[in-house]
Amino acid sequence: MKTNTETTHKQNVINLELLITVVTTFGEKYNPPVDRLTIPILSDLLKKGKLSLEGVTTSLLANNAAKSALNELLSGFDSRITRVINALRIHNVSDQILTQAEAIVRELRGKRASDLLTDEQLAAEKEKGNEIKQVAVHNASVARKLENFNKFILFLEQIKEYQPNEDDLTTVALRALQTDLQQKVTDESNTQITLDAARINRNEVLYASGTGVVDTALNVKNYIKSLYGATDPRFKQVNAISFTNK
Repeated sequence: MKTNTETTHKQNVINLELLITVVTTFGEKYNPPVDRLTIPILSDLLKKGKLSLEGVTTSLLANNAAKSALNELLSGFDSRITRVINALRIHNVSDQILTQAEAIVRELRGKRASDLLTDEQLAAEKEKGNEIKQVAVHNASVARKLENFNKFILFLEQIKEYQPNEDDLTTVALRALQTDLQQKVTDESNTQITLDAARINRNEVLYASGTGVVDTALNVKNYIKSLYGATDPRFKQVNAISFTNK
């Protein structure tokens, strides 16, 4: 769904095209003293405006696709890890190894070993002379998830007893999942960078002081006002074409 701001960007470009159409009807009378207000330069600016909007649209579609692909892969991630840790439990591993694996999984999921104490519980402990500092929630970002996933795989690779029959639970399959996840994270990041650059370019084309679509259009209006006067219907015609600054 388009936001009001996105609609405004598009409307500014649409209205520039309308403004050019109107001033073209003025014929030779439309003869601005500065090149940037001439019809050929206005037409070139219009092309740049349209291209800048298309650049954002294309980049946004690519970014949305990358985000969707990443989210789809992550949607089944936790369930896969649950199956892995359950598979490990049925193998002949020591309690120490299992405890270490479970600790890594908690890090991987961004969970605590225990729940936070409430304010009342903290106050009660303080009355007993116990100053408790609670560790902040682990970073559950995708980057952190990747780091801990690699740690988990490395740990499993050292456990000779871990030999699941299910292909998707093997360390080889988990390595493939890690590679796929890393690639999708990279794709999302790269498409976001491209989208940011496209938006910067659009804003420059549309809103640069003195040279952008909006300021140029407003100067065209000023020229028409100086040409015909504020009460002339031709000025009223162009003045009715609205432009919104960023």
